[in-house]
Amino acid sequence: MPSDRRQVVKTPHAQHTQTTVYTTVIDIRMDLTWRVPGKKLDVAKLREAGAATADTYEGVSVEVEKEDNDCVSLFFSVPGEAGDASEVEISVYSLGSDGLVLSLEADAADNHATWEDASQIAEDLADNLGGEPLEI
Repeated sequence: MPSDRRQVVKTPHAQHTQTTVYTTVIDIRMDLTWRVPGKKLDVAKLREAGAATADTYEGVSVEVEKEDNDCVSLFFSVPGEAGDASEVEISVYSLGSDGLVLSLEADAADNHATWEDASQIAEDLADNLGGEPLEI
């Protein structure tokens, strides 16, 4: 939301001029990633880890989908305060000989709107899979 800020600006034609400067705060969320042990996607193992993660939260459930040969996504349904549910999407990618990467992407599903919950669920899932954070 823009806010008014006034500042004094010196110019060659006037000693003091008041200018209104509008600033906008942009909320940028960076994707979070973890290296996960293994070289191949194991859907059963991911389903088990997803269920174990969901079970640690009241009312949270998970669906696991093989998106492609190199991607499995876990969709966590997280209950909201008003009785509605948000969807947190976390994906695991196979990078071939470079191994597996778990990724929480800010622009996927409702991840941006529920970033704190999404981040915690992703961290717990990564821990359940033995993941280590990646700095990108």
